[in-house]
Amino acid sequence: MELGFARLLSEPNGYIASHKSAVARSRIVRSFLAMSTVEQIEANIVRLPRKLQLQVVERLNARLWPSGFAPKVEDAWSKTIKRRIDEMDSSKVEGVSAARVFAKSRRLLTRR
Repeated sequence: MELGFARLLSEPNGYIASHKSAVARSRIVRSFLAMSTVEQIEANIVRLPRKLQLQVVERLNARLWPSGFAPKVEDAWSKTIKRRIDEMDSSKVEGVSAARVFAKSRRLLTRR
């Protein structure tokens, strides 16, 4: 899994490959390869530029659901995502840190 992630970051059409120097790319890839926990991976992903975060999500979704989603579901999610991004960009809503969201999720899941 880690090697696939490194490939995502270094492939020629990837965001980092086209926007960072070879030295910067190799540092980023090495830092991902050195990680051993989900929390470390998450911490590094949230520090990436938004465009690359979205690229990671898209690639993971494609890997987890190779047949994709139903067109109605895709359309509904696209509209919701666009609306939420617009709300955050215009400061209509305040974001919640990923750490806070995941901590709450862990608390709820451990109650089961």
